[in-house]
Amino acid sequence: MKLAAVATAAGVAYALGWLTRQPQLTAARREASTDALTGLLNRHGLTQQLQLYRGRPYTLYLIDLNGFKPINDTFGHRAGDQLLARLGRRLTEQLPGRLVARIGGDEFVVLGAGRPSITVVATLRQVIAAPTMLPGSPEPVSLTAALGIAYTCVNTDPRGVLHAADLAMYRSKRSGEPCYADPVIDGDSRRPHLVSVSLDACSLLHD
Repeated sequence: MKLAAVATAAGVAYALGWLTRQPQLTAARREASTDALTGLLNRHGLTQQLQLYRGRPYTLYLIDLNGFKPINDTFGHRAGDQLLARLGRRLTEQLPGRLVARIGGDEFVVLGAGRPSITVVATLRQVIAAPTMLPGSPEPVSLTAALGIAYTCVNTDPRGVLHAADLAMYRSKRSGEPCYADPVIDGDSRRPHLVSVSLDACSLLHD
């Protein structure tokens, strides 16, 4: 009887300890997947979400802001942080139903189910270009960005899709237009096919 009572007490103590630790573990996992500045998913959190999309068609829109460093240098890091946080909120508000992540200093990703959308591209440009007042700035600041787009409808490794979007983004920086990348060419996601996409002639994009 004494042994049974001890075992029961130990089991109860273990269960209570497990229940006590669960909120802490959940908070730690959330923190590991969240960007502290914007509250958006970080690169780790985005990669976890992309695993859930494997085998389903989806599109990544990779945004890299142009001229962000001079803003930091001119108005200070606090103003730069405010700009990034506001941009994160605007992207989330203007693109409901799509996942938004911040994966680097001035890099954001929008994840959407299905094929690339001209509507999403146009919305991204509008949100990024929207004037923003910053502390110490005599007038609103407007931004531009390079945009790399990658679409997949097969069971592609998320790292390959991100890599394709990254290469497309660098092409976009050079061309000044959004760039589309097919991350699966002959089964090799390391060498995606890149196509610069003008919004005036965007046969690769859909509504």
